[in-house]
Amino acid sequence: MTRVETPKKQAFDILLWENSFRMERQTLPSIASFVIRFVYTESPTNDEAPGKSRHAYRGAIRHVQSDQEITFVEWHEALCFIRQFVPLELEARS
Repeated sequence: MTRVETPKKQAFDILLWENSFRMERQTLPSIASFVIRFVYTESPTNDEAPGKSRHAYRGAIRHVQSDQEITFVEWHEALCFIRQFVPLELEARS
């Protein structure tokens, strides 16, 4: 049996092809996921009165997609790591 395509069917096929071509050209969203671990330690200090202690935070951050990880003691270190994968400055301007 021979298949005959009508002009309506041909137009529909062309429309499907054009839409699929446009969808392929769209940029996909960029996804960056991070796992952040904070560690809280309470350590006595020699220069303070007895019974007092110093509180300290430190942490680690891991980029999920690349499995890269760093440790940090100050938040700006974590932000510098995140900036390797996410352009944070662009969002601040928006």
